[in-house]
Amino acid sequence: MELNLYWTTLGVGAAMLVLGLLFAGKFIYWERALKNFGRSQLATYAVFGAALVCFIWILAHLGEADFGEYKGWLMVLFGLIGLLSLYYVPDFLSVRGLSILGLIGSSHALDTAYMQPEQARLWLVGIVYAWIVFCIVMGALPYLWRDLWNWVYAETLRVRLAGVFMLGYGAWLIAVSILYLRA
Repeated sequence: MELNLYWTTLGVGAAMLVLGLLFAGKFIYWERALKNFGRSQLATYAVFGAALVCFIWILAHLGEADFGEYKGWLMVLFGLIGLLSLYYVPDFLSVRGLSILGLIGSSHALDTAYMQPEQARLWLVGIVYAWIVFCIVMGALPYLWRDLWNWVYAETLRVRLAGVFMLGYGAWLIAVSILYLRA
């Protein structure tokens, strides 16, 4: 099955619904997981490792025009840098890994919206671009992850508003994706 605008919009909407339920429901385990994610060794190995594998896979599949004869060297170089960073700078690597995976996923989401009518893609690309900004900021300043969730969870209203926003936008994206089928 090839990814298209319908499935991408439906998937992003479903993901936002799940996140919205986790925030609106104010699950204590979710709060703890978010706050501890930045310094979790398990999350670092899992998420940053997955990001490293995805990045090297992308490098391996570059065409000849993109660093053709240097692909092997780049894969080794970035692989070593990634592995050494796990040992020497493990703090907040899980946040950086999540940012890398978020940017890779955003690239695929934007690819599905490319050359589609503006009315069809607007709602998807709007939230994807917001996610890109979030990933870039968190990738550059990963300590803000901790500060963000401490600020959000300082008041119940903020958590509920985040949950309601995600629930509403997720439901809207699912409705929009269903309307694609009718068009």
